[in-house]
Amino acid sequence: MLMRLITGFCESVVQPAFVALAKSWVYKGEESTYLSIGLMGSFCSPALASVFVGACLCYVSWNSGLYIIGSLLLVWTLLWHILSYDSPFDCPHIADTDLKRYRLEQKLDSHDKGNKAKGRNVPWRQILTSKPVWAIWIAIANKNCNLAAVSSLIPLFFKEVYGIRAADSGLLMIAPFVINTVFVLGSSHISDRIIKSGTLSTTSVRKIMQCTGAAGEAVCMISTLYVPDWRLSVLCLTLAQAMAGLCFPGFASNITDLSLYFSGAVAGVAYTGTFMVVITTGIASLIPENNDALSGTNKWTVVFWMNAVIAALSSIFYCIFASGKVQPWGQQEETDDEKKPLQPLEMRLLEKKKSPN
Repeated sequence: MLMRLITGFCESVVQPAFVALAKSWVYKGEESTYLSIGLMGSFCSPALASVFVGACLCYVSWNSGLYIIGSLLLVWTLLWHILSYDSPFDCPHIADTDLKRYRLEQKLDSHDKGNKAKGRNVPWRQILTSKPVWAIWIAIANKNCNLAAVSSLIPLFFKEVYGIRAADSGLLMIAPFVINTVFVLGSSHISDRIIKSGTLSTTSVRKIMQCTGAAGEAVCMISTLYVPDWRLSVLCLTLAQAMAGLCFPGFASNITDLSLYFSGAVAGVAYTGTFMVVITTGIASLIPENNDALSGTNKWTVVFWMNAVIAALSSIFYCIFASGKVQPWGQQEETDDEKKPLQPLEMRLLEKKKSPN
């Protein structure tokens, strides 16, 4: 238990750190696409882990998977420290054409957003009392409850209901996560295109994607219970993960919308929504396995309906309170350094940007 707590503590900083870094690096109008590519590993890894860990448990040993995954994490940590930089202006490997675009889109408009947070006091009270932040929190709670159900509880579901081994159910779980990754990438690109075209506002796009995905996910999760064959159950789970993929350009990209300077702090608060996984999996573990009133498939009825209700309620809350606009606490006055006039090179780049050609 202690090691699990330490693991969770160490992992807790990863996504907020990435979101804060992404705020400096992402091009305008490409937030969802950038984040979806950057976080693609978190979508693919459950599928790979389902197969890999299941095979290790059945054919090697219970701890072999831990050694291999731990080694990969050490390699990733090393690469992160070598290759990551706070902003494009700190990276020595960036091409001149890319650097010019960053200067136009970030430095000329609001300077380097990633570094602007330095020297500023994080408005924790405003963040913690912000309804849009709590809307993201609820959406992240739903996303992680669904992920926990599919990655950890579903193999047990197939074993108890259909008699399928962990190694084989791991293979079955590849399709849902692969489809989820495809839908995350596709919906993120489409969302960015819609926002850049001006067809819909950022707030409207975020709400539509989140609510459509969560509602579809709830329907598909419930359908898993009532189909007569394990193949149809896998199909329903696959469709549920496809719908969950639509949520990414909703809640995940929404984190970068609320503040010019404190996206890392917003992400840190919002991702505490993952704690809901502890509650839902704890409830699932307390449901009796063999009881006249609640047994076998009926136990899974409670589990699936619980996740479906969470998905439905999260979509309603998000639709009401979410926002795609920069919040008042996210746009503070410029510092003295930021009020400095633009340099001649930057003026020429700005004039070139405004030129009809």
